[in-house]
Amino acid sequence: MPAELLPAEGNVVRIAGTLDFASVTALYRQTDALFTGREYLVLDGGAIDQGSSAGVALLLEWLAEAHRRGCTLVFRGLPESLLAVARLAGVEHLLTSD
Repeated sequence: MPAELLPAEGNVVRIAGTLDFASVTALYRQTDALFTGREYLVLDGGAIDQGSSAGVALLLEWLAEAHRRGCTLVFRGLPESLLAVARLAGVEHLLTSD
C-alpha cells in the first residue's frame, strides 16, 4: 500500500503504508502543508508496514524542515525495520527520543 499521511487527534499525523522510494516523493510534496502553522507535531509511524533508506531520508528531511520552521517534531511508533536502517546509517538517535 502506498504511504499516506492521515490526520489524527490534535497535533498528531499518522504515516500509513509503505515508506519507500516509490512513495516518498508524494509525501515530500506535502511538507509545506504538514508544517504550516504548527509549533509542535507528532508523526506516528505505527501504521508503516515497510520502510527503506528512502523513508529514513524523508524523516530526516522533515526533521530538518521542522528545525528551519521552529517546530518541535517528535516521531513515535516507528517500526523496527525502519529504525534498523537508521541504526545502520548512524542516525537512529535522531528519530527516537530515548
